[in-house]
Amino acid sequence: MTYQIKRTIVLIATGMILLISYLYYFLTTYQKSGVEILHNLKFWSNSILVFILISIVTTIIIQILFHILLAISIAIKEKTC
Repeated sequence: MTYQIKRTIVLIATGMILLISYLYYFLTTYQKSGVEILHNLKFWSNSILVFILISIVTTIIIQILFHILLAISIAIKEKTC
């Protein structure tokens, strides 16, 4: 696989993990508070902004780890060949 394909797979996996975590947060909050939480726009706007920040930081950290692991795997392949 090429670098771009590996990078895309990592980005898709990261996005899915973040989406699932937001859905889990939404469902647990909805179960605790009920219907009245759906009409609280301030709460939802704050939670969206927090999750945007979390997704940016998470994506940066995962990309850094991906590049480190890719460099290590390339060095190991070159050393063994």
